[in-house]
Amino acid sequence: MLPDIPTVAESGYPDYDVSVWWGFAAPDGVPGPAMTKLHKEITTVLENPETKKRLLDDAAEPLSMTPSEFRKLISDDIKKWREVAKKAGIVMN
Repeated sequence: MLPDIPTVAESGYPDYDVSVWWGFAAPDGVPGPAMTKLHKEITTVLENPETKKRLLDDAAEPLSMTPSEFRKLISDDIKKWREVAKKAGIVMN
């Protein structure tokens, strides 16, 4: 989005991997048909050209994933940030 500004990797941090994401979550136990309908409706909104344009204008890349893919993203992020906190000596009280 900013072609004249070097990326973090180009600035000397090739392993830097930080992203910000937003998503929709539902509590455990939501019936399968309801989850399927929610996923379908949210995907429809994300695929709408006006929605895509609005998100891209705000530097957000719309990405649709299945509920299981989203659970994996969350799980992977928890593992990654838990390790970062451990290496940095950060503890929660």
